Amino acid sequence: MVVSIDSGRYQWQIRDNCLYFTGENYSYPLHLCLEMDSAHGGPAYGTDDLYFCTQEQKTGLHPVIEKLDDERVCFTLKEEEHFSPGSRKGNRLVMRHRPRSHPAFYVADSGDVSLEKVTVKG
Repeated sequence: MVVSIDSGRYQWQIRDNCLYFTGENYSYPLHLCLEMDSAHGGPAYGTDDLYFCTQEQKTGLHPVIEKLDDERVCFTLKEEEHFSPGSRKGNRLVMRHRPRSHPAFYVADSGDVSLEKVTVKG
């Protein structure tokens, strides 16, 4: 799987066979991807969450990760591992690289949002 990353917007590097997203005060390894269908923008049919095994995330796939150039990364899976059968060229990936810090809701780049009569149980 070859992934293009806008390095002007997202700083990244490969260390210890992990793709890290970096910033002024952080450096987090990629550990989860969700493939989005390029035609309708929702989760791609026939795909699952892609978990990558990291020091923090002990379960998942074990890809060999290679920097192709400043904008592209290649993920090659080992032996019996495989990407989802619904994966398609041209789809987008939502890449999760930060620890989950919001236990119930995540709202970003939104306006006029209200939640009423909500009970969250941990």
